[in-house]
Amino acid sequence: MGAWFSQAESTAHKRFIVAGQYTGFILLLLLSVIGAFGALIIPKGWIGLLGLIPIFIGIKSLVSIYRMSREKLTGLAWFMKTSAITFVSGADNIGVYIPLFLKNNLWNIALIIGIFLVLIGLFCYLGLRLVKQPFIAQVLERNGQLIVPVVFITLGTFILFEHNTFHYLFQQ
Repeated sequence: MGAWFSQAESTAHKRFIVAGQYTGFILLLLLSVIGAFGALIIPKGWIGLLGLIPIFIGIKSLVSIYRMSREKLTGLAWFMKTSAITFVSGADNIGVYIPLFLKNNLWNIALIIGIFLVLIGLFCYLGLRLVKQPFIAQVLERNGQLIVPVVFITLGTFILFEHNTFHYLFQQ
């Protein structure tokens, strides 16, 4: 998240990053609540396919670096990119949230969701503060264009392998 804040060119873009964090996470929570009521049954291997999204974004970013055309993202692009990565990187948590929600009443579920939302705000704030530290800002300034795509590709690969997606797809 800090790397995104370091690449954002305006306060408005940073707001879109925060909004994207909230949107992606709220979508995860919504699917988890639906799943807790038995309406959502997704095989673990299929959830792993979501790992292709950050891999695609990472490769696209590397290609734009190779072409020497630094991508200028609009506010909406920041929002969509952040929402997608937040959702994809947390999709495996649906398997944790569903049992958690099943064991709690509506009041406790609302309290848990409220705590999660407060923590997202705190993490966004800490990420923003972190990239303003001189050493971290210098590293991200020099290497941010390369770090972010590598992190996305690594994250996507991890998601694919963590969910044993290749085995699930190619089992006989």
